[in-house]
Amino acid sequence: MRDIREEPAVSQALDTARELYERIDDIYESLQWRLSRAPEDGIELRSEGDAPIYLFITRRDVPTQPSLTVLYEYDNQCVSLLAVDVVPPSRS
Repeated sequence: MRDIREEPAVSQALDTARELYERIDDIYESLQWRLSRAPEDGIELRSEGDAPIYLFITRRDVPTQPSLTVLYEYDNQCVSLLAVDVVPPSRS
């Protein structure tokens, strides 16, 4: 299992989402659990000469709750969450 590190922008986006969605912490915790164990499950995005960055989108299990789209990178020790988009239910 890898550690999870998040950029300040990720923390800020989640703080804002907490005001709108009561289950955002549950969704985010399940995302962290998944990525800490299987970060290779994301979609690899690659630019020439750059280290790979990955994209992962959570499923929307509850129609009134958002999904999360996250950009991240990882190594053997850590998953670094670079950015997150909280996608409202109407856009999911």
